[in-house]
Amino acid sequence: MNSALVASPASGSVCAGSATRRRPCAQPASASASARPASLLTPCAPPRGAAAFGGRVSLARDITREVVVCQVMAGGAFGAEESELPGEEQRQLDILSATTRRIKELGAKGRTKDAIQALADLSKQGVEPDTVAATTLVRACTRDMALAKSVFDELFVDFLQPDEVTFAVLLRGYGTSDPPAWTNIDATLTSMSKTYNIEPTSTCYNVLLEVCARTNDLDRGQDVIDRMVADEVLPDEFSLEAVAKRRVLRSYLKKNFDRGPRAFNRNGGGMMISAPQLTFRIKGCTNADVLAALVEEHRNRLDHIHAATALHHAARLSARSSVQLRVISQLVQVARQHLQQMRPQQLSNTAWALAKLGHVDAVFMAALVQAASSQLRNFNPQNLANTAWALATLGHADAVFIAALVQAASSQLHNFEPQNLANTAWALATIGHVDAVFMGALLQAASSQLRSFNPQNLANTVWALAAMGHADAVFIGALVQAASSQLRSFNSQELANTAWALATMGHVDVVFIDALLQAASSQLRSFNSQDLANTAWALATMGHADAVFIGALVQAASSQLRRFMPQNLANTAWALATMGHADAVFIGALVQAASSQLRRFMPQNLANTAWALATMGHADAVFIGALVQAASSQLHSFTPQNLANTAWALATIGHADAAFMGALVQAASSQLCSFTPQELANMAWALAALDEKNAAFLGALLEQAGTCAMDFSASQLRQLFQNMLWLDAWQQVAPAVPPHLFAACKKAWLEEVSNTTVSRTQLQVLGAIPQLPDCSDASSEHQTDDGLFSIDIALQLPGSDQKLAVEADGPTHFLSNTPTGPTGATRLRNRLLEARGWRVVSVPVTEWDRHVPKGAQAARDYLTSLGVRG
Repeated sequence: MNSALVASPASGSVCAGSATRRRPCAQPASASASARPASLLTPCAPPRGAAAFGGRVSLARDITREVVVCQVMAGGAFGAEESELPGEEQRQLDILSATTRRIKELGAKGRTKDAIQALADLSKQGVEPDTVAATTLVRACTRDMALAKSVFDELFVDFLQPDEVTFAVLLRGYGTSDPPAWTNIDATLTSMSKTYNIEPTSTCYNVLLEVCARTNDLDRGQDVIDRMVADEVLPDEFSLEAVAKRRVLRSYLKKNFDRGPRAFNRNGGGMMISAPQLTFRIKGCTNADVLAALVEEHRNRLDHIHAATALHHAARLSARSSVQLRVISQLVQVARQHLQQMRPQQLSNTAWALAKLGHVDAVFMAALVQAASSQLRNFNPQNLANTAWALATLGHADAVFIAALVQAASSQLHNFEPQNLANTAWALATIGHVDAVFMGALLQAASSQLRSFNPQNLANTVWALAAMGHADAVFIGALVQAASSQLRSFNSQELANTAWALATMGHVDVVFIDALLQAASSQLRSFNSQDLANTAWALATMGHADAVFIGALVQAASSQLRRFMPQNLANTAWALATMGHADAVFIGALVQAASSQLRRFMPQNLANTAWALATMGHADAVFIGALVQAASSQLHSFTPQNLANTAWALATIGHADAAFMGALVQAASSQLCSFTPQELANMAWALAALDEKNAAFLGALLEQAGTCAMDFSASQLRQLFQNMLWLDAWQQVAPAVPPHLFAACKKAWLEEVSNTTVSRTQLQVLGAIPQLPDCSDASSEHQTDDGLFSIDIALQLPGSDQKLAVEADGPTHFLSNTPTGPTGATRLRNRLLEARGWRVVSVPVTEWDRHVPKGAQAARDYLTSLGVRG
């Protein structure tokens, strides 16, 4: 019996299709076949009469007879000898296979008449139907069992020989009636044995057990098992699955066959369990240790079926102890010796099992892929999806095989179930196999099934689309809608991956994200480090700053920081900085966790971390020094954005390291033509803020900026202008500035200077200064002689040429973890004012607010301590 025609481990359903179109040999009648329990198939309800379906039965009879008549007239009687021409034989086989698949598809859609016509049309192509095609047609008609029986009679009575699968299809059809048509089932079994001399094996008994389990007919199910014992029919790997949901039947089956029939051991004499019973026992192992012991006991007689079944079962039991790992290696060795004998189901199950067990064996997987290559046309949707998933999980990216698998899957996508679709998409994304045409077809197939996708299917699919850059707005919108009603059932990883994917594809749906965060709030303790980092990154990328949720996320992350990988740490820091969520305690802990991993930080991790700390104003000199040291050896791998962001960050924090900046400038020199306007502006501003003088590089940078002057934003032009003002101090050594660029930068700068506001603190300080000795001549928003700066409070000291610029500086002028430490922007402002003859006094708002409540004298004393005096 070709078990590939019968069932798959996933469903146990009877399947009429087959890769090898050979007719199975009928088994000889058993001596005990006549001794059937009388109560086994007692009818539960009278069968429906065929007269009720007279019209459709007549239609089937007319069309199926057309097949027979056309074949006879063409000289192609069903028993005729096959063509001797290999090309002609292959042509007929291809047509027959395609027609069989077509009949199956039509049957699944309920288009019975078209399915019958498809078989009839074979005669027009000079091709004879075979048992598989005819059985497939019977299966296509099983929604109407009177019609199915009529088709069976017309095709098999005189012209074709049915096999056990044919009868299994009829049995399943009668079994799906409500209640099951046991009288018809009994008649079918009788006809099978007496008319066609085919005795039922586990194939048919599995169908009967499945019917009994589905209808909870426990008594009849036990009768079926008794009949199997009496007829010495051993259960196979699918028998347990047929009764898996009925504990009584499952236990009864195990009890009978643990002491059931045994086969003769021809090598050593005596008795031993048969190969099918060994398979059954493997499937029945309740834990990994029992499985390991069974495999060890029978290690010298294991075949490909045993190896595939045992590996699959081990994976389901999650068997990975040291003892069991030796058994797994032994099973892999057995499988290696028998790969060419494995059918699609066994190949895909073996691959799936090794992936599930995390057993990486590149040589074996290469051999398995080679064995599978010639059978891909016969892989069903689950075989294809499971194989793709396994290769992706094991990191075995064989581009040629994956392309062939995709091609084989293309014609079957309409038969893929939600999990098959999601796993295939996930696998291709993980392997990095981008096929836009196939993905378009996959999404089309998925669209009509989205309501049946479970949370994992939805999350894996949207993750795959994001990873492959396949943003289909219509499909994503439909997926989001389907996910909305299931968000409470999403686990932490599914929530995080969904948020990450939507952010990556730029699909912002505020209502959905709010609902996602609500579902995530109650699970934050279950989020692992990557889930937390991905969620934070996604919210920052989408600009969805929910302060309450971010606060809870930070709290959940605090206890896991030691488990964060470098990218998790960098992404979390970047996200918090982007959303403006500065939590000094948490950032301090994050910096501590990152310190021990800096050597494993990639260039982007280093740059993003530096940028985040600078954006949040968190200056930790020791950590930044270590980060700079770690970055030094990787500068050649830094992208323009990495280089510019790192320079900007060091300048903002005020971390001057001439040697490192020299190396960074050297790395940037060869990439200047690839710098974006923002990167050029950040780099120029950073060099000015750090007072890093490199005339050659600055000249090249400004020349490059001149080529894209129209692409700079106003804020970027102001950054460039600060660099130009800094260059004024160089006099003879300053590089030339392109005139059109200078004009654009100056215009943007003056627009900002004229747009001034007076703060509360500025007014208070202005009111206090005249009360100091010789400080009566104070003015607000005083412009410098060149009109390029507006000073908060200007004071000309009497009897002196000294000019005092008093700046009421708010929190943004200082680092967050050192409130009196000026940022790079504040330092640069002060230097540019000093270059114009002004002595700058900075009055931090936080300090001023601390002294003012103590009285006017305390405020005046504070100003005097800062140097505001005549």
